[in-house]
Amino acid sequence: MQGQNLKMKRSIAKEQQRAFKMWQRRGGNARQGQRGPGGRYPGERPKERLPSVQVRPDWRVIEEMDFPRLLKLNLPGVGSGEDIDKHQYGTLHFYDKTIDRVSVRTPITLQRCGGNFYNVTTTEDPVIEELAQQGIGNVFATDIILATLMTAPRSVYSWDIVAHRVGDKLFLDKRDTGGISNPVDALTVSETSGDPPSFEGAGINNAKDLATEALFINQNFRRQVLKRNEHPYVMAHPRAPFEEEGGESGCGYRYRKWTLGKNANGKPIEVVCRTEHDGVMAGPSGDVQYLTIKSFNEWDSSQSGGVDWRVKLDGQKGAVLATEIKNNSCKLAKWTVQVRTRFDANELIF
Repeated sequence: MQGQNLKMKRSIAKEQQRAFKMWQRRGGNARQGQRGPGGRYPGERPKERLPSVQVRPDWRVIEEMDFPRLLKLNLPGVGSGEDIDKHQYGTLHFYDKTIDRVSVRTPITLQRCGGNFYNVTTTEDPVIEELAQQGIGNVFATDIILATLMTAPRSVYSWDIVAHRVGDKLFLDKRDTGGISNPVDALTVSETSGDPPSFEGAGINNAKDLATEALFINQNFRRQVLKRNEHPYVMAHPRAPFEEEGGESGCGYRYRKWTLGKNANGKPIEVVCRTEHDGVMAGPSGDVQYLTIKSFNEWDSSQSGGVDWRVKLDGQKGAVLATEIKNNSCKLAKWTVQVRTRFDANELIF
């Protein structure tokens, strides 16, 4: 019996030593200022996140789908979609390839670029209204709404989408929150990191202010990297119907359609989506390629993974990208889906 007890004690001590060495290799207490799993201090509770909309007790539950079920959803045989004839709007500028040579040693200053920005919802889009009246499609949405639905298992923050049923047609829309941004199209920062910023945090590094900063950075950056003083590329219509005359946004809009099979009544499900483009660039054969321009932005490296961009960006781009993928996997997935719906090229810039 004593021999068995001694053997058990040695086994326990060996396992404890192995766990201690693994903990040391991962940085020990110095890694996150003596924080525990998830970046929390001992005894600290996980952060509670409020829902984007309060669920009322009189609401009837029609269907519930958990993340594992959503991950398994697949629609085989769905093509890349097609443009709806004569429904391309906007005037786009060409990408300035000299931006590709910018580095930590040769930086440029982000400029404040003037102009108009439009964020028209599905039900307020006159083109979608016209297509619905013509019987083109029976499900209507924008690319950001579809991207949010398709990347739902990656999201951490709460969001909701409003569905309007009008006859046999379905309109997927965003809720009017009265602010400059909506949870659906907010550019969250470090949403999927082990220790995401708090919405109620003091100082400038709270989730709301970081998302607002990311919005302004992307709005100005996507214009700064274009040749705005040169002759632009004009689509079938030089401006969208919802753009004010003389107040064009410099964006392009294409309305595209996909067929997703048939519903329970045997009728085809045809999705019509408004896709948005930031610019154009000349392809290898001289053809014009639509362009989506997105930008990651750095904040306090001690809170966002410990990667200092000025130290790592030129020599270890992979380390910076890996950290951003881990901390912003939901945002990056939404950008990727948007590119797929738009069927265009993509420029991802730090």
